[in-house]
Amino acid sequence: MKSALSLGVLLFTAVPVTGAEPVVSRSAEREQVTLTVYQQDLGLVHERRRLPRVEKDGWLVVGDVSEHLMPESVFVRAGDKRSDLQVREQTYRFDILNPRNLLEAAVGRRVAVVQTNDDTGEERVREGVLLSAQGPVVQTGDLIRPYRADEIAYYELPPGLHPEPVLLLRLGGRADTFAMDYLTHGLSWQADHVVVLPENGGPAEWDVLAGVTNRTGESFTETNLRLVAGEPNLVRAARPVPMATARELKLADSAVADSGTPTAVGEYYVYEVDEPVALADAETRRYTLARFPKAEYDREFVLNDRLEPWQPQTEEARLPVQTVLRVANTKKRGIGQPLPAGTVRFYQRADNGPLVFLGEDRIAHVAVDDAATLQLGNAFDLTATRVQTDWKRLAPDRNGREGVEAAWRITVRNARKEKRTVKVVEQIPGRATILEESQPRAKTAGEQAVWYVEIPPEGYRDLSFRLRLEF
Repeated sequence: MKSALSLGVLLFTAVPVTGAEPVVSRSAEREQVTLTVYQQDLGLVHERRRLPRVEKDGWLVVGDVSEHLMPESVFVRAGDKRSDLQVREQTYRFDILNPRNLLEAAVGRRVAVVQTNDDTGEERVREGVLLSAQGPVVQTGDLIRPYRADEIAYYELPPGLHPEPVLLLRLGGRADTFAMDYLTHGLSWQADHVVVLPENGGPAEWDVLAGVTNRTGESFTETNLRLVAGEPNLVRAARPVPMATARELKLADSAVADSGTPTAVGEYYVYEVDEPVALADAETRRYTLARFPKAEYDREFVLNDRLEPWQPQTEEARLPVQTVLRVANTKKRGIGQPLPAGTVRFYQRADNGPLVFLGEDRIAHVAVDDAATLQLGNAFDLTATRVQTDWKRLAPDRNGREGVEAAWRITVRNARKEKRTVKVVEQIPGRATILEESQPRAKTAGEQAVWYVEIPPEGYRDLSFRLRLEF
């Protein structure tokens, strides 16, 4: 919680004169807080606070709000329907007190220049007028000269600066509590999927974790937390952003707070953490959203290649063979819940020992009955090379179109003691025709030809094909 210094004194100058001192509302008056956090640096804060007695047309100073509050999104109302509370005017003050703002606000005002003798430690204080924040430049007596910013001291706080952002409300009517909702930047969450593959095949253990980060400048305790998977459209408007003091981000201990099945809200899904949480400023906390102990998958080895048949090629090309996992998001296959977009990290146990990291990939949101394709990395024991075995330019046809005819051989080697099947995917230009192939294609779709090549244990297999390309 921020220091209580001040809101009664420093903010009084921010409130229009009404004959009564403004009433201050701090986090101690909170009765309920709900944070709805999105994956795009956005959060919706809902609070219900006890309302101190405010005179008619009096001002309520609402402190302990986010430094990155979006003032146009604030919605305040009575905490119960029987009250007649009205908000007649609303002001948001975001000129936060910091060294730079203090220096700029003091231009033209009386200041002190404090300089310390390095040998004796004695301080010398001279009074002057701050002429410019650039430098800064101070006039002391008849002399005008620049000084260091840390040599400038102030006799009073310039009006308009506040130790924290505050919301000023001019109220009419009466109520015992008030509810307040606002959007803010500085809140975000990301999904991290942890997948542990079994040593000898079989289903994987799939955990979905959420890392929730708070950079709002405000801490929240006993808070209901909701995480939204989806991307609401935002209208980006230029607005002043308060300058916050740099803070080190802390990673709090992971919390095991399962959210259960997410709830569909509009076109998004909402995960609700099932117990109140504490989320301090400059902190990231992790929560478990879901666990799938028997998630099934299909492993493939894929060789992706793109041909360039327009010129003859003399050098042999080495081609990586990727390890790919395909996951069907169905209940039958062990999942059957919406999977939020995020990073998927794969691990495997070796000889019942510690986990070994296999690789990672990102997924978009995966709906139920949809599928995801994930790349682990390049297979170590599967290697491939490609060599061009023939190339010739074709004479123009009767329409004057030229072309080439070319042939290639792809050799895939398997160092394992068990056979492997490699999916060879060739990107072929659209005006090309395959004339010959050493084995039938599985399919051709658009500019893509696919072969499934079975490689014997500790052996190799050649795939050869010839094509004609018209310009």
